[in-house]
Amino acid sequence: MQERDLIRAATFNVRYGTANDGPNRWEERKGIFMDAVRDLAPHVMGVQECLPFQGDSIKMAFPYMDRVGVGRYHEAVEEKRPHESRSGEHCDIWFDARRYLAESCGAFWHSDTPEMPGSITWGNNLPRMTTWAILSDRLLGGRLAFFCTHYHGGEPCCTKATDLSIRRIREIAGKLPRILVGDFNLTPDNANHARYTGKEPDGAGLVDVWQALGNSEEGAGSCHDNFCGVPKTRIDWILIGGGLKPVSVKRSMFQKDGRFPSDHFPILAELALK
Repeated sequence: MQERDLIRAATFNVRYGTANDGPNRWEERKGIFMDAVRDLAPHVMGVQECLPFQGDSIKMAFPYMDRVGVGRYHEAVEEKRPHESRSGEHCDIWFDARRYLAESCGAFWHSDTPEMPGSITWGNNLPRMTTWAILSDRLLGGRLAFFCTHYHGGEPCCTKATDLSIRRIREIAGKLPRILVGDFNLTPDNANHARYTGKEPDGAGLVDVWQALGNSEEGAGSCHDNFCGVPKTRIDWILIGGGLKPVSVKRSMFQKDGRFPSDHFPILAELALK
């Protein structure tokens, strides 16, 4: 199989850029972040916690990358977190426009009113959302559905978000190959992971790339406290289905002089159509 036949898909929680992170604040780590993305060289990448000015920086560094996505407030008035701006944190999908064209895109919020920006009904104290895009492959032909999410960590929000996401993935992706990435704030032993990867009629029938390639969960953490570089738990997943086959996966621990681009490690998978 040639390199050109592969899809390089990544997930990366960027850590919101107004956090009080001292020496690890966005302006001090922005260059390291861009170098980390350059090292990944993804064809398509889902990001979480991305504020608009961070997205603008990514676009400046990678002008050949296009994006789809809106903020979790999407211009709804929000006074509790003014540092996010009226748009708020994004779950954007970035893609190499030399290879892909976005045919359609959208978002849904994790609530009883999923079309309402900023909506909260399931016990989460902040809005959570999923961004999706149907991407047309200019190089290989065909199309794929890509989903990027950021979960709240408690119940009943997680279970209800999984129910909603499984329905929406079926509706949006149809018979297309599909990729779901995100910061799930859950470990793989959680029942919601089983719902996504289970074969039951009410499951999504997806495959966790990390597990499918035989990687151990021991020491496989994808986040690290206070930019310390010590893996904590594997809460960032890449799940695939619809005829995609995992070829390789890696957790990038890219750093420069002991400094990291985020408090999450990006995950990169190489995928092929069966």
